[in-house]
Amino acid sequence: MPGLADSMPWWLPWRRIARARRAPPAGTVRIADVAEQTFTIETCAHTRARFAATDRGIRRARDRNPFLNWSAPAAKLRGYRLRDVVLDRSLMVWLKNGRVIAETNYLQSPESIAAARVRPESLVRPAIDGAVTSCFDHWDINYYHWLAHSVPTVHAVLQRHPRGGIGLVTPRMTPWQQQSLAMLGAADLPCVATDPGTQYWFAELEYYDYVAGRADYAVSAFSRAAYARMGAGITPPATAPRKLYIDRTGSSNRAIPNEAALVAALAARGFHIVRPETLDLAAQVSLFRGAGLVVGQIGAGLGNIAFCAPGAVVYEIVPSHHVNPCFVAMCLQGGLEYWADKFATGVSIESHTESWRREIDIAEVLRRVEELEALMPADRRG
Repeated sequence: MPGLADSMPWWLPWRRIARARRAPPAGTVRIADVAEQTFTIETCAHTRARFAATDRGIRRARDRNPFLNWSAPAAKLRGYRLRDVVLDRSLMVWLKNGRVIAETNYLQSPESIAAARVRPESLVRPAIDGAVTSCFDHWDINYYHWLAHSVPTVHAVLQRHPRGGIGLVTPRMTPWQQQSLAMLGAADLPCVATDPGTQYWFAELEYYDYVAGRADYAVSAFSRAAYARMGAGITPPATAPRKLYIDRTGSSNRAIPNEAALVAALAARGFHIVRPETLDLAAQVSLFRGAGLVVGQIGAGLGNIAFCAPGAVVYEIVPSHHVNPCFVAMCLQGGLEYWADKFATGVSIESHTESWRREIDIAEVLRRVEELEALMPADRRG
């Protein structure tokens, strides 16, 4: 299930990630230099984060929002057509003429990239006609990664090839991943299931920037259209809960010592407590589509805000040892109202897995929730 793979690669600060992408490791080749064709999919404008809450009464403790001065960078997102390439399934990088294509490297270490070699004696040549598209990264069962990287990539495939004629390179897909392809209208595309430890040769590859996370911090209208395509036809019932809290009491990553007490306090305030991993994909989309206010800590389950209707309010609880703006960007993409408060956790190192050493201030969360409830869309209160 989606939430069971809550291992998002946020072990690097996002600024370091951006710098790494500008300076590819030595010995690699640039994709523009080896591609047969390069085409632009969308251009994303530099966008300053906005917080309607600051204009409507939220003044107290504004310094706790770590993203008040954050801006989504400008980005040009492209696709590329390549021939005679090799996929190293363990690193999830593509090689051309024996060298790693730099732009296909998603957060692998320079040492791993420098050591990558094609193993001609064990290359697998899948039996598939025509071009393929790589549609996942090496965190292949992580729900956020699938939403942010795979869904826009598959949407790009369907936009460019509405009549088919192209295949998908996939992991051994889980039921929810297969369901996502069906919801996108891609269930009939031929798939090449791949396994870690194996290298695969393909005659023709179409590669999209989205799969390497280059839209993670951008305001991507294309990504928003991909989520809309996935949720098309799903209408939440009139009785859908309007206030959601994403419960992480079952997770070992970033565990809050007194989260059970926080859950009880929010439930008493009318919140529906949800563990997304217990629901099938369509049910998750429906639940979040009907929400007026979503509260949660950074994690894969919070990725479901991609399906919130415009105007919904998102309140992110940010642990001091793991500050990442990816959900600010997702809110800007979707026309959502966003607020974040950073809470001291007692953890002295930056880590995406460490549990909180301190309890969260429940009274402070409830005070902020009360302020944010006033911003909920009128048609999604109750």
